[in-house]
Amino acid sequence: MNHARQRMRSRGINDPMVLETLRKGVIMRTPEPDMRAAGLRCVMERYVSGVNVGVVVLVDHPAPDLTVITVMEVIKG
Repeated sequence: MNHARQRMRSRGINDPMVLETLRKGVIMRTPEPDMRAAGLRCVMERYVSGVNVGVVVLVDHPAPDLTVITVMEVIKG
């Protein structure tokens, strides 16, 4: 989570923006297996406070928790 926090600070993305992305965002890209851990790597995306926020998470089914890997601004184009 330290990596994600560093990226949030450097990109001007705050906790409420990340939480809204996780709660209401959509998965626009096909989830991929993670090479370092068991589970799938997914990118949740949502337009929040004028920024297209992407939150990369690790989903390890059936565990109910998500692991946030990194946070980014998604450039559409």
